[in-house]
Amino acid sequence: MCLALDPKNQPHEYTNGVTVTPHSLVITFSGLYYIYCSVCFHQDVNAAKITNSVAYVHRVSPYNPGGTGVLLKSVHNAFHKTSETTFTGGIFSLREGDRLQVCVIDSDGVDFKSESTYTGLFLLTGHQARDDAFPD
Repeated sequence: MCLALDPKNQPHEYTNGVTVTPHSLVITFSGLYYIYCSVCFHQDVNAAKITNSVAYVHRVSPYNPGGTGVLLKSVHNAFHKTSETTFTGGIFSLREGDRLQVCVIDSDGVDFKSESTYTGLFLLTGHQARDDAFPD
C-alpha cells in the first residue's frame, strides 16, 4: 500500500522543483537526485511473533515504462520493541514527470508524526531551476 504523503494536508517545506500530490512527489526537473525516506512503525509488544517492517520508494516513469519500479527498500525485524524506524536513501537519475511514492507492507502500524515518518529529495545535478524560482 502506498502512503499518503500529506495525510493531514499540512504545508510543505522546500518544494521548489517538485510538485507534491496526495500520494506522490512529481519531478519537475530531470537530473541526479538524492532520495531519502524514513518510516516509523509501531509494533505490538505482546505479539508472539517477529514482525517485519518494510518500506520502499517506488518510481512511476510515464515516459520510460522500463524505469518504473522499486528504487529503495528498507526492512526491519522487530523484537519486542514498541516502535521501529526504517531509513533508506540513495542517488538516482530522475526524469521530468517521474513520480515517487512511499509504500509499506503493513500500513496499520505506521506512525505519521512528522519527526519520524517523512520523505524527501534534493537535486544534485541537472537542469537549472527557473529564474523566478528564487526571488531577490
